[in-house]
Amino acid sequence: MSLLARYILSEVIQVFVVSVLALTAVFLLCGVGKEAYNNGLPLLAILRLTPYLLPTALLFGVPAALLFAVTTVFGRMSASGEIIAIKALGISPNAVLMPVAVFAVLLSLATFWLNDIAFSWGEIGSRRIVVDAFEEIAYGMLKKRGSFNSPAFSVLVQRVEGHTLINATFKFQESAGSAATTLAAEEAELRSTPGTGVLTVVCRNCRVESAGQTYEYIGTYDYEIPLADSSGDPYAKASASKVPLSVLPKRITDQVAQIERLQQEIGAEVGWRLANGEFNRMGAQAKEQIERVEKAKRELARMRTEPWRRWANGFSCLVFAMVGVPIAILRRHSDAWASFFVCYMPILIVYYPLLTIGVNHAKIGSLHPSVVWLANGVLAAWGAWLLRRVYRY
Repeated sequence: MSLLARYILSEVIQVFVVSVLALTAVFLLCGVGKEAYNNGLPLLAILRLTPYLLPTALLFGVPAALLFAVTTVFGRMSASGEIIAIKALGISPNAVLMPVAVFAVLLSLATFWLNDIAFSWGEIGSRRIVVDAFEEIAYGMLKKRGSFNSPAFSVLVQRVEGHTLINATFKFQESAGSAATTLAAEEAELRSTPGTGVLTVVCRNCRVESAGQTYEYIGTYDYEIPLADSSGDPYAKASASKVPLSVLPKRITDQVAQIERLQQEIGAEVGWRLANGEFNRMGAQAKEQIERVEKAKRELARMRTEPWRRWANGFSCLVFAMVGVPIAILRRHSDAWASFFVCYMPILIVYYPLLTIGVNHAKIGSLHPSVVWLANGVLAAWGAWLLRRVYRY
């Protein structure tokens, strides 16, 4: 590597490291604050949660930090006449551009990796921390408000004495559409064992109402509430955006098989209704089954979109640099913040809306998943046009 290339790379990396540390700290504080506010997490749980939110913070911080680094370094070099001097000596702009391009590609690959772990390892870890702290969260809310609501259950109490809930009324619903179970107890306690994903409600002298039946229990009665999936597969019920890419091929294969099975069931059902002359029941039954197939197809489209989306998000680093470098050079101004916002405003106005539109269309299956690269393509084309001006003038 030439002396000039080492100089450029050294300057960019120095500014990048400082910028990424500052931006990551800001994004991390925002993420931790959001989780703490939404879930009422205690301090120890917040500290345990921080490593799992770090990949997400870096995911947002790295592209912006790289953009700031290249606009700072190349803006200062252009303002001081260093770029003109390099070209006057007959040295191609490639000498200063290629080291940054290689660095941006490496960062893009690292950001793609962060994309994969932020919404898989990070999401699973965050959920586990919240589940393990569930008992403490519930007691904190009950002491403060006298009530607590969660997807697993809701509870209303008269008061809390130490670890005992006085005159507590619980409502549970095992699955969507199922009848709710109501449990009213004179006294109750919440007990959980970290790592099990199960919360036990220990009641004394309670009444249980379920499916129209009422049961009275004198003495102690335990009711277990699963807070996490007990199948052993942490990604069993996770959406496509929250699973590793290594898991997606099998899920896509299973989803295709499920769609084929549903379509075969529709054909068999319609044929059976026709054979038995039950024409009046065909419409509603077929409509319900077709809706199930369409829902399965939308889920398949989301699965197929996810790898494209993660690669596109990762290579935002490269296209940000492709725009930031020539704008900083052509402006010939040493004000780093001005150059940064000149680059970042079009990104906010054009890049992110195009990315959102592409992802939304790909997820519903109306366009091929490659449409998520449209935003990167537009930014790369703009950057190539700007770089052409740098080479020519």
